[in-house]
Amino acid sequence: VPPPPPCCHPRLSLHRPALEDLLLGSEANLTCTLTGLRDASGATFTWTPPSGKSAVQGPPERDLCGCYSVSSVLPGCAQPWNHGETFTCTAAHPELKNPLTANITKSGGSRPCSGLCSVSWFAKHIPSLPPPSQSWAPVLMPSTEGN
Repeated sequence: VPPPPPCCHPRLSLHRPALEDLLLGSEANLTCTLTGLRDASGATFTWTPPSGKSAVQGPPERDLCGCYSVSSVLPGCAQPWNHGETFTCTAAHPELKNPLTANITKSGGSRPCSGLCSVSWFAKHIPSLPPPSQSWAPVLMPSTEGN
């Protein structure tokens, strides 16, 4: 058995729902990914709070370095997400001495504000924009006459 790649260091990341899923009222999902594993088997994920639907664990994937990653997807989280609820993902694996935990909320999380919170930031910091002039109307809403 070859030695494991030297770059395999387990890390946990938590990814917010896709903006288009939230805006379109689709099934919004949170994704928790455990990366940097030497062995693909044995990963378990726990979500708090549960969404009422079962989390789905995907198959392991191998990266360019030869390490594995495993993801867990929590479906049905749009309503609690939009109400600012904090979600926690905890991942355990035989390679970890202690489980890894990541938290995320709509207003913050494990990466800079994006998506809906960016829209709300603009609404808060730019309270009123002048209405578009008539000269812009054809650009914003092209005419379909004659087509």
